[in-house]
Amino acid sequence: MPNITKRTYTHSTEFVCWFVKGKNWVFNYDEVKKFNPNKTKEGIDKQMRDFLDFIELPIVQGKERLRGENGRALHPTQKPE
Repeated sequence: MPNITKRTYTHSTEFVCWFVKGKNWVFNYDEVKKFNPNKTKEGIDKQMRDFLDFIELPIVQGKERLRGENGRALHPTQKPE
């Protein structure tokens, strides 16, 4: 949220923890590389090493938004799956 007092920076970072159970999981690195806006000279998706400190995901606003019985959002910054 923006800082109304305009005297300090606000916290704008959320950590995402990724857990797996078992041995049959798949990490699709080619799909993850699509989040990196930096491309090679040929326009191919670039490796993530130059982009790991900052990955921006849109806040979910549509029909997929999880809501409580009262119709209000369950989390203020729900992320896409």
